[in-house]
Amino acid sequence: MARKKNETTVEQTEVDNEALQQGATALVEVSANAAKVAELMGYDLPYNQERVVQEARFYMGQSAEAMLEAGKRLVLLKENEGHGEFIQIVEERLGIPARTAQLMMQAAVKYLTNPALTSKAQTFALLGKSKLFELMTLDDDSLNELAEGGTVANLNLDEIDRMSVRELKAALRESRETAEATDKVLASKNKKIDQLTTELERKKTATPADEWEWAPARRALLDSSETIANLAQSELRRALVDIQEQAATSGHGDVPEEMEVLQAQALTSVMQALIALQKEFRINVDLEALVSPPWMKDFQASSSND
Repeated sequence: MARKKNETTVEQTEVDNEALQQGATALVEVSANAAKVAELMGYDLPYNQERVVQEARFYMGQSAEAMLEAGKRLVLLKENEGHGEFIQIVEERLGIPARTAQLMMQAAVKYLTNPALTSKAQTFALLGKSKLFELMTLDDDSLNELAEGGTVANLNLDEIDRMSVRELKAALRESRETAEATDKVLASKNKKIDQLTTELERKKTATPADEWEWAPARRALLDSSETIANLAQSELRRALVDIQEQAATSGHGDVPEEMEVLQAQALTSVMQALIALQKEFRINVDLEALVSPPWMKDFQASSSND
């Protein structure tokens, strides 16, 4: 009897079209990002890991300007390779710490991708690698001003070129700390101004409109009257005291008659000016009460009865 052939069952595996589509989309995005980075960094050749690694190794041994080119290649490697592969290339094939690679990439992005600084990259490269790294902490406007002949931290390019890296680092740190302290002072000042403004608005809301309307005039009147009173008690009084002291030291003892007349004229002119204002504006002021207050009259009357 013939054996029955074993029937082979072929399982139909369902294709996850959605997953495939997502994977394809991600691949397209990665490729697009890599292309954008290459264009941004000014790298025209198609990406090839081996070539880019060799180029990076070459530029690392050259000048500061070449270091920027090496940093450009590191940016390309980082964008096209996975993180683990990138770190392996940096540390094993290029022989530099990941931190150094990070600084080189930051420098390349700072000096080679900003249109305001690209044309000045060679100017900064003349300062050397270490100073390039230190200057990366500055904003683009400050770097552009420096390249145009201006200063940062009160230093121009020639002065930065002559100083050591340690001196540059210290100068930038001091400038940064001074700027931070100034910002804190300004922030505190602005906060105080805001508080005063808020308090003023609160008072305006709480104060009746008519009272607030007359506030400037009230303040002006009080200020001017206080100024005049202070002058009378200081400058005018000082002049009268000087006359008394002059009389005492001259040997005469008494103030000369002509000076007494002059003193009376001076006081009279002041009082006349005040009385003229009283009459002009019809201000009710009891001048007699000012000269002889009621309590003084009562006291004098009581004394006379005794």
